[in-house]
Amino acid sequence: MWKIVNDKRFKNVDLIVIGSHGTSGFNEVFIGSNTEKVIRLADSPVLTVKNELEDFVKKFKLSNYTINIYNSRNIEKGITDFSDEVNADLIAIETHGRTGIAHLINGSLAEDVANHIDCPVLSIKIQEKPGDA
Repeated sequence: MWKIVNDKRFKNVDLIVIGSHGTSGFNEVFIGSNTEKVIRLADSPVLTVKNELEDFVKKFKLSNYTINIYNSRNIEKGITDFSDEVNADLIAIETHGRTGIAHLINGSLAEDVANHIDCPVLSIKIQEKPGDA
């Protein structure tokens, strides 16, 4: 990955777009993914694209949806500001359902949004896939 991000063809680009299947367990802790390495080493912003959105859209046969990019100083503020801007009726957000030390270290975006936004918030716990720890 070091050779890729230092390649002069990738210097001074506006955005790097990279696909990712994600990683977990041993590989995540000790090896990491190529995407993680690009994010860590690249000077340019990196957009990571996964196929979950397409899978979600297909599974629920959605036809009227939008994908929006909103810049803010942090994720919670971006969600709350954007929902105010579009006068959202509902915010749906995933949660890991972390408890104990993991919750203390990582916090919860879903909880923070629910506590600081005026519209209803639907939090949906992410189901772990086999092999996830």
